[in-house]
Amino acid sequence: MYVAQASKALLGRGKVFFDRLTTAGVSTGLRFLGTVSKLEISTSDEQAKIYDYSRADAPLLDQALTRREVTLSMSLQEFSAENVALALMGDDVGFTQTTSPIVDEPITTSVVKGRSYQTLGRDISAITIEKSPATVLVLGTDYDVVDVKLGLIHIREGSVTVTNGDTILATYTRGTIAAPGISRVQAAKAARIVGKLVFVGDPAAGIAYDMEVWKLFISSEGALGLITESEFGTFELNGMVLSDEALHPTEPFYRLTQRN
Repeated sequence: MYVAQASKALLGRGKVFFDRLTTAGVSTGLRFLGTVSKLEISTSDEQAKIYDYSRADAPLLDQALTRREVTLSMSLQEFSAENVALALMGDDVGFTQTTSPIVDEPITTSVVKGRSYQTLGRDISAITIEKSPATVLVLGTDYDVVDVKLGLIHIREGSVTVTNGDTILATYTRGTIAAPGISRVQAAKAARIVGKLVFVGDPAAGIAYDMEVWKLFISSEGALGLITESEFGTFELNGMVLSDEALHPTEPFYRLTQRN
């Protein structure tokens, strides 16, 4: 007698790690991707088929595999710079900056009142804004500091001192951003993202599996939502599983190992 076993159903959970290879193919180590709400792997086969056209119903006589593709998709919810770099096909680099006084930096050579302009330096302080050649503007009357991190300066539309077309100069102190720096994603820069993916199963119910994908070619799917209305943001990553028969001749794509 056969009895269905609820203990063998799966309510999947687990940890996902990704080892992004350098452009030279060197491992950088497995990095935890954080909470991943979906991880799916699928196989798609193309078959050549031969039919018996000597009969009206043309039955299938045989078929042969001509192509196999293994794909992986996952939904990420942690917006770390490394994860965002995967979603944007970019590189995560450390941005550094030394403390330095900046004098009379032109933030625009043809101002339009009511617009904002950005300094070259980040984390600015001790700010003085002038109309070239030497007219000091008044904070709260002629301009506002919108954001010191980005160095955004807003020129007020109601300023009587500033005329459209003027050159506006900024004098400020640029703050120190020490090594290793702050994360900066250089988006849409990477032509190819390849790495190893490891899944450690920890299901809420059912059989636990580990999965090791030797060589995953990452591609971004859909949008990266930086503004969301009422739900936490999620972004999708897709991947083609590449054959690594040279290093894994008996299991060239990936393997699952039961944990319990």
